[in-house]
Amino acid sequence: MADNDAAPSGKPLGLVLHAVITYLRQELRSVASEELKQAVGADPDADAELRANLLTNPRVLHEPDGRWRWRSKYYLRNREDLVNLLRRTEAGIPVVELFDAYKGARDDIMELARHRRPPPLLLYRATDSAKDGVLFANDTALYMPASDAVRELWHATPVPDALVVHNYLVQRGLKEASADGSAHAVLAPRKRPRPLRPGGQRVGAAGNRRFRLTNVHLEGTGIDLSRDYEPPQRP
Repeated sequence: MADNDAAPSGKPLGLVLHAVITYLRQELRSVASEELKQAVGADPDADAELRANLLTNPRVLHEPDGRWRWRSKYYLRNREDLVNLLRRTEAGIPVVELFDAYKGARDDIMELARHRRPPPLLLYRATDSAKDGVLFANDTALYMPASDAVRELWHATPVPDALVVHNYLVQRGLKEASADGSAHAVLAPRKRPRPLRPGGQRVGAAGNRRFRLTNVHLEGTGIDLSRDYEPPQRP
């Protein structure tokens, strides 16, 4: 419809249509024609051309009860609908596709993903932009409550530097340094040449391979992890 076609209000139809769609997107809820008349001066029930344009507009939803609504990708009413939708969607949903699902959806997402403990939703962001995030449902039953004292102790526990750990393992023969001084683990099996068959082909794996274990906390306990566990004999 051309913009120079006038609605009953006297304004160009394109301008009236834009005002209605903008209002619906701003409200993100079901709106009656009477409310549109009061808010933007447009009544779809009295303007046949406006009504026809709204009915065919891909961004407008006409509900069975006659009210109008912004057509979002996901039809949700509240945060309960939001959480239930994400629980059914294992792959997650881009957060930008949910911001216009209902009025207040953005605030609910931020609260459920950032301010609740444990959070019912998880927001994964590959960048610092919230628009790039993907939203997932979170199983709060997996969380174990911890007191403030335990949290403080956790954060106060020092983590040794990687170089210190490397030197500690080198001193005990559990790691070795390469020629340039960088860390080089010796957990990899030592390869031995495979014997040749009469036709000159190599046979399968040859002999036993030796490993070094880094379970330094078992040092001095007499436990040998290279052997199968044998329960102690009862008298």
